[in-house]
Amino acid sequence: FVLLVVSLSFNRVLTVKALLIIVVVGGGLVWLFGSSNSIHIGASGIIFGLMGFLMFLGVFRREWTALGFSVAIFVLYGGAILSLLTYVPGISWGGHFFGFISGVSAAWWTKIEKTR
Repeated sequence: FVLLVVSLSFNRVLTVKALLIIVVVGGGLVWLFGSSNSIHIGASGIIFGLMGFLMFLGVFRREWTALGFSVAIFVLYGGAILSLLTYVPGISWGGHFFGFISGVSAAWWTKIEKTR
């Protein structure tokens, strides 16, 4: 919830576009490559997607405001990246990983749009 509020406070249109990219790309990648031994349900892919989007938005856009958001999110949620490096049986590692990758991709694809 906090990641969504932070993202919406930065730019609503950009957030909606990023969420669409995260859901479609991240969900599609989990569907294609997700492990059959894991449960792929819940909002963790979207959460990791928003985290990746906000962490890299400032890097790709090269604006001070966006960079401030990126640094703040990295400081607050950077430890969650460690969960991408561990495997827990039954937990959708693919959902977390592909969600994060789709969030970084969303930051890349939306980098050329100016904030309003």
